[in-house]
Amino acid sequence: MKGVNFQFLFNNSEIRGNDGVGGFKQLALVPDHLRQLENHQLILFPSLDLPALSSMESLHFSLFLLLSVHVTAVQEHHRRQARSIWDLAGMIRCSTKRSISYLMYGCHCGIGGKGRPKDGTDWCCFDHDCCYANAERAGCRPKSDSYNWYCRYNTPRCGFSFDHCKRMICECDMKLSLCLKKNVYWKRYALWPNFLCGRRKPHCYSY
Repeated sequence: MKGVNFQFLFNNSEIRGNDGVGGFKQLALVPDHLRQLENHQLILFPSLDLPALSSMESLHFSLFLLLSVHVTAVQEHHRRQARSIWDLAGMIRCSTKRSISYLMYGCHCGIGGKGRPKDGTDWCCFDHDCCYANAERAGCRPKSDSYNWYCRYNTPRCGFSFDHCKRMICECDMKLSLCLKKNVYWKRYALWPNFLCGRRKPHCYSY
């Protein structure tokens, strides 16, 4: 029996298999959102020497390959997001010698944010949220895109980049880290309960 060699062709976004006659037949199309992998990475599945498959078996195998591509895309998204968070944490540590301490500081440092900022440090985080929102309106992905930066004399600096979004996101993070450096870290606002923040939130006037 003829073997079936499957491969994933990223550029054509197709999964193809040998039809046993020397030609190729298309088995499945990959959805557009599964092709949004960083740097247009090429995913190659190892060649499989399998016996000829029935139509139902071919469908199941195609779905398996599609699921593999989806899992790879999700993992890539999490890797990008981890790199972005690492960049921000690194900048804050460069300028303040601390980073995790700000995770739940006041009402706006860390995940989410509501109510009026508690002090100057909390205002830094509020402005950073506004900066990210402005970047998102410009079509950037500040929570997942990484960038080049360096630390010199306890001061973070953005590396050169032709990418507008990378420059914009780096500027947001650098501005936050320098703002935190200038303001006092009050221990009483560390791990501040969210329910004490209130509901009225200032507007991002500077953006």
